[in-house]
Amino acid sequence: MKLKDYLLNIVSPPKCMACNKNLPLQNTAMFCFECSKNYYINNGKTCTTCGKPIAENRDDSCAKCKSTKIHYIKNVSRYIYKGCIKDAIKNMKFKKRAWIAFDFGKALYKTVRDEYSDIKFDMILYVPMSRMSEIYRGFNQSGEMAEIISKELKIPVNTKILYKKPGVKKQSGLNYKERVENVRNAFIVKNSHLLTDKTILLIDDVFTTGSTVNECSRVLKRNGALAVYAATLATVPFEE
Repeated sequence: MKLKDYLLNIVSPPKCMACNKNLPLQNTAMFCFECSKNYYINNGKTCTTCGKPIAENRDDSCAKCKSTKIHYIKNVSRYIYKGCIKDAIKNMKFKKRAWIAFDFGKALYKTVRDEYSDIKFDMILYVPMSRMSEIYRGFNQSGEMAEIISKELKIPVNTKILYKKPGVKKQSGLNYKERVENVRNAFIVKNSHLLTDKTILLIDDVFTTGSTVNECSRVLKRNGALAVYAATLATVPFEE
């Protein structure tokens, strides 16, 4: 552990992102020992389009991607949305712990670096929240992660292009068809001239059905983007 990180831990003692338990000052992990027993990284066989985990004996593309019009080239997800990852994401979003987004941003950067090493991105965008939702939470977790990735990749984040319309219902609690319908035309693009022939990296927190990422990608491409690649922090496995 670097000295500056140790000194920072003295000023702001590290906590487990899932259970909020204090961690040792020399700690560099994100979770305590108990929570880390339920830590799921998305490093098995995945669908080559949506990035969800699939069985080793299945085709490279999942059935849903084969039967759906997909507007992004590919999505990659760092984690599987369960165990301590699920708890930490809920703490970040619903208990307003912005510091968790910083650590998750550094983790998601590693996946972007490894999975998209051959892609030349022109800019980074992130899935927007409605203005009132962001004011209430105090931050957009996807935006916070995008800024971390931007600094590492030295690719700019543009916050003046993709917006969410007010009054759109939250996706949580909706089934697949309801999610698709709920986000249809939920996003708008401004300054579309900035998108012309650009390759976009789109950041989001949780890839549940993919309807949000797909709709954002559709709107971006309709307004001139050449290609959209997505990177999401965690993906919800098919059985959930």
